[in-house]
Amino acid sequence: MIEKDKNKEIKDISIPYLSDAILEREIKIVLDLMTKSIQMIEKKYVSNVIDPFTTLFEKIIFSDDNNDKWKKKEFQRQLQKTLANHIGRFHQNLLCSLQDCKEPDERGTDLVCNKKKIFAEIKNKWNSTNADSLAGSYDKLEKALSSNPAFKGYFVTIIPNNSENYCTPLITTKNNKKSQWRKPRKNIMEINAEFFYEKLTNKKNLLKSIYYRIPNLVKSIEPNKKGLLDNIEKDSSFNYFLLKALGNFED
Repeated sequence: MIEKDKNKEIKDISIPYLSDAILEREIKIVLDLMTKSIQMIEKKYVSNVIDPFTTLFEKIIFSDDNNDKWKKKEFQRQLQKTLANHIGRFHQNLLCSLQDCKEPDERGTDLVCNKKKIFAEIKNKWNSTNADSLAGSYDKLEKALSSNPAFKGYFVTIIPNNSENYCTPLITTKNNKKSQWRKPRKNIMEINAEFFYEKLTNKKNLLKSIYYRIPNLVKSIEPNKKGLLDNIEKDSSFNYFLLKALGNFED
């Protein structure tokens, strides 16, 4: 368990780079979009034909004889992909809100920072990418770099497979006979988001700081969730999942 003083110290790191107003705006976008998605699923649920066999086996396997609880879990399952898409956009918007960063007007790559001479493609999770998406991102970065040879391109993964910082040439596939294979280049790199934030701001632990700020900002947006968020923050998993995904704090 991380000491509260350490949490507070880390939490404040990102404030000069992403104000409460910016972070609250992006949190609210996700919450509002998900509320609308839930309402849509609830409307469809009434008219949809539910597979009674799958429902029965799910209740047996997961020891769930309460239909209201099962319905809530089913909604959550259906909304997982939608939420993942919104979270991906949430991270892109935050990175593009950093000083000197923006989303290119021509919508080629996800981010450009002219001051740092950087283009970036941003993906949320390592296991949501495949050779096709890697090759597509490589091609976007290559096209952007063709007009800006002094720049570097980065394929940024918010939640990487390994919590250690890395910045290595982007490998789309190791099989050079496949159509998705692209020749590795020193100016097209793959990098984890925590390290990418550091490259943009010269500050460590920025992504962890953003994570710690979210509960308090949600409390200001939806005060009725204060008790829920207090319990979430007290639970050991609140820190455990963060550090497992992003690594320990760096000095």
